[in-house]
Amino acid sequence: ETKFAPIRNTVLIAGVSRSTVYYWMDHAWIHWRELPSGRRIICQESLSHQARQLNSGADRAKKYLSESVRKRPISSNPVG
Repeated sequence: ETKFAPIRNTVLIAGVSRSTVYYWMDHAWIHWRELPSGRRIICQESLSHQARQLNSGADRAKKYLSESVRKRPISSNPVG
């Protein structure tokens, strides 16, 4: 059974702005449906998948930063 949430709840659940949710919808990064009333509702499973993708990207960025700092040559002339 698929569970859907209105955009206002999606914003709170995901901790992102309303415009970010619309961006995700425009890029088909999350699944959504439009009700006969015209309101849009978001699939909660696709939302959690998108959150995992974002967290994974943040982890990769942290790892890259960490590796770039570790691989930086040590200067023999300290500043100061």
